[in-house]
Amino acid sequence: MEMKVHRFRNHQAEEGEALNLVNEIRELITNRGYEYKDIAILYRANFQSRFPEESFAQNKIPYFIENGLNFYQRSEVRYLLDYLRLIVNPDSEEGNEALKTIINVPNRYVSRKFMQELTDFSNGKNVHLYEGLKPCLLIFPMSGRTSEISSHLLIRWWTMRPISCRQRSSRC
Repeated sequence: MEMKVHRFRNHQAEEGEALNLVNEIRELITNRGYEYKDIAILYRANFQSRFPEESFAQNKIPYFIENGLNFYQRSEVRYLLDYLRLIVNPDSEEGNEALKTIINVPNRYVSRKFMQELTDFSNGKNVHLYEGLKPCLLIFPMSGRTSEISSHLLIRWWTMRPISCRQRSSRC
């Protein structure tokens, strides 16, 4: 079978380039007798895979990433999304899961024992972990480092929330 090399020009938008990929693949499959296994797409860096992956998923084109993870499975992307989930909705179950995931990313030396104490305290007060973290700083005896880190986290997350949410924190 012949090998065809197709180079895509730089588009103003990566979405346009991904759509061109989808159209080219459809053309190869429907009109030229190719199978999906005959097609390979190379890119220079992993961050460039996001738009093709999304386009392939939306258009039901099967794909496999050799020696790599899908864009949304990469740890840095998952952690970023968890930070955003916590900022947007800290007082929810989703916020609890996000906080558990990112409280030590980057490493802040927050122990499992502290997390268990925070969970127990929050459950006892019937609040979510983010809300429970505030009074925990005063109640639980912690090393200076853990206390300093926890205070820093609260201040940072509080200031990243929109002002409207800070004014009516029970809703945001």
